Amino acid sequence: MNYLYLSFWQEWQALQGWCHEYLVTVLNTLPRSERPEILTRRHLLNLHTRVSFKRCVVHLRSSQWQLILQDLHLFSYIYNVEEAQWLRSLFYRKYGARATTSAQKQITWISRCCKNRFVVNEESVVDRLATLPARVVFVSFNHVDFYYQFAVLADSDILVTIHGAQLTNILFMMPDSVVIELFNPLLYVSHYHNFAVNCGLNHIAFWNTTIVSRGEEDMPKGWTPHLNHNIEVNATVLVERVRSFV
Repeated sequence: MNYLYLSFWQEWQALQGWCHEYLVTVLNTLPRSERPEILTRRHLLNLHTRVSFKRCVVHLRSSQWQLILQDLHLFSYIYNVEEAQWLRSLFYRKYGARATTSAQKQITWISRCCKNRFVVNEESVVDRLATLPARVVFVSFNHVDFYYQFAVLADSDILVTIHGAQLTNILFMMPDSVVIELFNPLLYVSHYHNFAVNCGLNHIAFWNTTIVSRGEEDMPKGWTPHLNHNIEVNATVLVERVRSFV
């Protein structure tokens, strides 16, 4: 029997919710004889003995967590378009989704409902987007299951959202769809640009924003400076940018 134990900055991410569904779906593509059993910390503690691992990836600093997740194929990284197509097809087959397009495009706005790094005028911006000849969907992914996130992004032609982990779901968008990632003027992080390109998507970094309040006091040690500022988006510029894809 093979075993897999993931121990990193928040173990629950590998064992519950989004990451659990992703990990189990991918592991289930392996023949049953080769499929590892996922161990939890509780399993190991109940053994009351030392455990040896043939292979170990060690997480040394919080600033290196992206590298660990990249090695595990979790969260933010896809290595090439072929890998993205394989993963996308895997989940489309699982949930019965079809790669179809409708006459009216869907613009999806994902709200990051947190006390830091959010768009303070998002409701008025979404109202402006609703004037475009497209279907506009306003969602939050807080406390929703994997399938809901998958279904929303599978139907999305244009995604608009502030930089954050919710962008991991762009994996489920159809090739040539558009991802508009909102940044404050002091920030640029390339994770999701690289991810989008390798998923066959069009990525646009949008900086026509103003910092309204700063959130650095709540940032974990080692995280990117200026990451958690709250912003106001220039709705006029954004709507015209989105209009060019509708």
